[in-house]
Amino acid sequence: MKKNAKIADRVCAKPKKQKRSMYIIVISLAVLLLIGGLFCGYLFLSQGLSGDTILENVSIAGVDVGGMTKRDATKAIRDAIGERYETTPMVITVDEESISLTPEITGATLNISDAIELAFALGRSDAGAENASVQLQAAKNGIIVDIADCLSLNKDAIGQQLQKLMENFSTELTQPSYIISGAEGMDKTIILTLGTPGYKLTYEKLTEKVFDAYNNANFNLSLSSEPTEPDAVDLDAIYKETYIAPVDATYDKETKETTQHIFGYSFDVESANALVKDAKYGENVSIPYPCTEPEVKKDDLDKMLFRDVLSTYTAKSGSVSNRDVNLRIACEAVNGVVLQPGEIFDYNETLGERTAEKGYKYGASYIGNKTVSTIGGGICQVSSTIYYCALMADMETVTRTNHGFLNTYVPMGMDATVSWGGPEFRFKNTSEYPIRIEASASAGHTTVTIYGTDVKDYYVKMEYEVLATYPWSSIVQELPPDNPDGYKDGQVISTSYTGYKVVTYRCKYDKTTDELISREQETLDIYNKRDYVVCKIVDPNATTPETEPPATTEPPATTEPPATTEPPATTEPPATTQPPATTEPPSGDGGVTEDG
Repeated sequence: MKKNAKIADRVCAKPKKQKRSMYIIVISLAVLLLIGGLFCGYLFLSQGLSGDTILENVSIAGVDVGGMTKRDATKAIRDAIGERYETTPMVITVDEESISLTPEITGATLNISDAIELAFALGRSDAGAENASVQLQAAKNGIIVDIADCLSLNKDAIGQQLQKLMENFSTELTQPSYIISGAEGMDKTIILTLGTPGYKLTYEKLTEKVFDAYNNANFNLSLSSEPTEPDAVDLDAIYKETYIAPVDATYDKETKETTQHIFGYSFDVESANALVKDAKYGENVSIPYPCTEPEVKKDDLDKMLFRDVLSTYTAKSGSVSNRDVNLRIACEAVNGVVLQPGEIFDYNETLGERTAEKGYKYGASYIGNKTVSTIGGGICQVSSTIYYCALMADMETVTRTNHGFLNTYVPMGMDATVSWGGPEFRFKNTSEYPIRIEASASAGHTTVTIYGTDVKDYYVKMEYEVLATYPWSSIVQELPPDNPDGYKDGQVISTSYTGYKVVTYRCKYDKTTDELISREQETLDIYNKRDYVVCKIVDPNATTPETEPPATTEPPATTEPPATTEPPATTEPPATTQPPATTEPPSGDGGVTEDG
């Protein structure tokens, strides 16, 4: 049974194979027939045309002459065109610009017979492959006979006219640009050059289009220049790029020279827009660019800078070796300091902390009611001298504290005590120009001079009044023999200071008439009194009667401030300002440290 089934399958499969083979044979025969047909067609075309008619789908000057005899083609062209070349101008329009090429300019004539011969020759060459290609082209797309050689045209004259037309369409794309012309410090001019459009239509392309139009008897040719416009002029952006603010010359503390002034420049945007509005492509527009002068020029500042002595003063004190060293170091730190207008001078910041590493020595200072020896003692003489000069130079006092006791090196109420960590002394340069502080010290004397530019119409004198006096007393202080400070019997524990209540005035006088303009209170200061204290040793275990303190307990007359501590006679207050001696002094200043 299985064997019979297999035989049956084979018998059934045989017709399928036979059918597939038939398909292959049919397709192969069709391909052969196609190839044969194409080959026969090629052989036919390659033999060239026969007969007296022109190839189908051929035109001359826009007239279809395909399949016509030469005679019929000639008549068709004459009927369609006539003498158009000889009588009709060629009108060429590019965008909105037009020119007319009249026959008188072009000298155009068409040799119709020659054009017919060119058409008739198509597909009739000796080259079989060429004939086949021409006939296939005509059948597919048609052929326009190139009659350039049959046209008589004055190409030079036509070219001249086309060049004139292209004058407005021959620029390359350029963007707006500007340059600045003129000398520094003078009015200048911004020369703005407007951009020009770029065109894709070139003279060569236009010439080609014109002769193509003649070839097709098309006497109205309209073309686009295809322009690319330049960017619009952005005067706001140009203003930002060219604006220069005037800058005054100033004094540079680092270089110790005056900086160069800068001239300012700008232009009026609205006026510039009006100038640019009607300008043409590529045109230059001159925009006024006026100069603005700075208020302070370098040459003028050089002449004015530090030309005047605004104030000067020499504070005198006794020469003590360590104190002299401290005064010299402090003056060296201050000497040459320059303050710009509005800048603040800070005495502690300028000197820094007073240390032995910087060369400072121990000198007399005050802590509360006591005189002690500290590093840098005595430098309040420098701060006080600067303060007094700042007052006379009419500067603004920012921070200042008077001494606890009256000093003798500046007039009453015109001292400034300092210490590292406070009290502080600061003043501001309120003049219109920089100022320079010069300071020096020698043999207990300190001299401070403030240089600047004096443009005031007045001068300043400082005056003071003593509102109250607080006399000191002579006191005997009993101490045991083993007192902690080791005082001996009859030894002076503290020297005496008279206390004062002092008011100071800043007085302004007219430079021309010396008349008083104003008198304003500057400070109200309290200087404490300090009693003259002498030690008396009292032994609690002794049985001997008490004795009177020795006569030496009375302080010598020299403990009073010497006459030289009084200011000049012009600053003396009237006698009526002295209060009664019974006025009580205020309390002391606590534990404030004063470096001088």
